[in-house]
Amino acid sequence: RHAHEFFLDPERAGEIIGIVREKGSWRGEVVTCRADGTSKEVDLHASLTRDSTGAPAAIIGSFVDISHSREKERQLRFSNSLLTNLVESAPIL
Repeated sequence: RHAHEFFLDPERAGEIIGIVREKGSWRGEVVTCRADGTSKEVDLHASLTRDSTGAPAAIIGSFVDISHSREKERQLRFSNSLLTNLVESAPIL
């Protein structure tokens, strides 16, 4: 698949590809599309490979699905917020 096909946001894909071409690599978190069209959050490490003459040959990407971790973090923040509000609104005895 072409690199743009992995990203939910084609404009962001273009930005990242431009950085990889300019600097040789990029690492960060992005939202990508699964083959079935659903989205997932991933940690992406993309690197530019070159041929024997030094010309750019391809971009290789490594995706690690972090969707589950991010969802757990959101749940934890929500729970923390509820508990904080509960404590702050409790009457002082």
